Amino acid sequence: MQLFNGLQGQLKYGWDNFLSEEEHNTILEYKHGFTNDSGIDVEEPATAQMLIHTITLHFIGNPKEEQAAAKSVLINLRSQRFQIIDGIKMSS
Repeated sequence: MQLFNGLQGQLKYGWDNFLSEEEHNTILEYKHGFTNDSGIDVEEPATAQMLIHTITLHFIGNPKEEQAAAKSVLINLRSQRFQIIDGIKMSS
């Protein structure tokens, strides 16, 4: 029980101190749109999903940014490798 209270306190602290009023409203008013089996477009509140997503991005970060950084590193490594290979071929 104490673990839950500690987590709840940390979430409340993060909500109050790290998120702007605009982010609060975005989370609280978030709706998930989908088409039901009858083909009708429906929107339903998805506040909990948006809150979990926001918390995940805060603690883990955006995976697309990490992917772009890794891609850049790999491209640079590949370029350096080809330069070394070209240098060996030219000196032979």
